[in-house]
Amino acid sequence: MRRKAVEVLANLKNIVILDCDKEALYKQCVSIADKEVFAFRMVNHTDATEGDAYLDMGKVDTSITLTVGCIQVIFLNKFVSSILAFINNFQAAKEALAEVTVQAAEKAATGVMELAERSVRISLDVDFKAPLVFLPQSSSSTNVTVADLGMVTVKNCFALVDSQTHVKIPPIIDTMTVVLSDLKMYRTTFEKGRFQGEIQVLKPVNLDLSIQRNLSASWYHSIPDIKITAHLKPMNLILSQDDMTVVLRTLGENMSETSDAVSPRPPPSTVDHSDTATTGGTGTISTSGNIVVTAAMVETQKSTKLKNILKVDFKFDSMTLVLYSPNGTEVTIASLHTFTNTN
Repeated sequence: MRRKAVEVLANLKNIVILDCDKEALYKQCVSIADKEVFAFRMVNHTDATEGDAYLDMGKVDTSITLTVGCIQVIFLNKFVSSILAFINNFQAAKEALAEVTVQAAEKAATGVMELAERSVRISLDVDFKAPLVFLPQSSSSTNVTVADLGMVTVKNCFALVDSQTHVKIPPIIDTMTVVLSDLKMYRTTFEKGRFQGEIQVLKPVNLDLSIQRNLSASWYHSIPDIKITAHLKPMNLILSQDDMTVVLRTLGENMSETSDAVSPRPPPSTVDHSDTATTGGTGTISTSGNIVVTAAMVETQKSTKLKNILKVDFKFDSMTLVLYSPNGTEVTIASLHTFTNTN
């Protein structure tokens, strides 16, 4: 008897990365601000869209539910460089890991192509609190710039396309809706082991994104393979001289700090300076300085019908920039932007 569905559950309750340097001002480089890091649930339905069920848009092959909590990250280039210096001590293991990563990426790309060819329907229900990124001015400074990436919600649905030429097996589109809400930026200070105060730099921003995919793109070309519609709501920036000073010093100090640990030098490479020659299908190249081209062939391309692969529609409502001079004078600069691009 075949199983009707296979369910996979995964949960991660907590994650903490500590800087064990006794003189470190920021001890917790990565921590979780919610009850859990993520909760993942995937249900794979067997033959859910076979036969007559293909026309039922409520039927899906796989349903994925993901909830991600808010992760707090304190980015210090000095700490990151110390980790990289430690990893460099294991050069062979790093090369093996890179090779495995490349192979896994190739397999994943192959799997995605197969899914696209078979028009597999995957239902998504993702709620994730984007990371809270803290950028200290330096590893010893209490001035911190914070990027709160807000809340991200991802949902999708499927629909049939009305087509006069494909009635028996109509084309299907997958519409994914992504809502990014309450993205903001502010300054704060780190005192007595806590972040205290909040000086607004970027007021909360919302972004609505719709991604429409043609699941029948291999044989139905009347609509684009991918259509992206984005709507960025009004942006309000508030900047003073102190804000600009902290941001510029963060770029100059934090980003330029490195660890005291010294990475091992790579072994010197040996170069054979003897005269060698390389031959190819179209010529001969010699290290002695002589280059000889023996043949060249130009092949003309056949004219093909253009296909509308990607269509982008981006709308930017407005941006308001409020600048404060040292004497407290306020200057407001407003600009409107609407952009549409079709490829």
